[in-house]
Amino acid sequence: MNKLNAYLGIAPGRIISHSIAQKNISQRQLAALSGIQFQTVNAIIQGRRNMTTRQAVAMDRILGFDKGFFAMIQAYHNSAAIPWPSEDNRPVPQIRPVVFWDVDINKLSWQEQKDFILSRVEQRGSAEEIKKVREYYGD
Repeated sequence: MNKLNAYLGIAPGRIISHSIAQKNISQRQLAALSGIQFQTVNAIIQGRRNMTTRQAVAMDRILGFDKGFFAMIQAYHNSAAIPWPSEDNRPVPQIRPVVFWDVDINKLSWQEQKDFILSRVEQRGSAEEIKKVREYYGD
């Protein structure tokens, strides 16, 4: 696991892409060696799909990483998508990303952009999301 810290923060698909290039393995060859469908391998490499634990272990074996390496990288990558609590350390309400389709929801300042957030959730959010946001702001 000594390689793990060097790769934290890098999408699993990018690591796989770099590794297969170094080993001169194509995506189709990787799919055949791993028993994972080519379309799935391609989607993982392109960042459109997460790896299952079984797929991660297959990548570890084929690409020469310690067992569990890709599972941990995938978990770290997944956790990066979860928003941190707001500036005042209250957990922010979970809102579907489609409500904020044109902005990165994880970069919103829940204090500074209160009016924008309230307006957007009231326009596009579900009744439950509207309720959660109003409760959060005390409105």
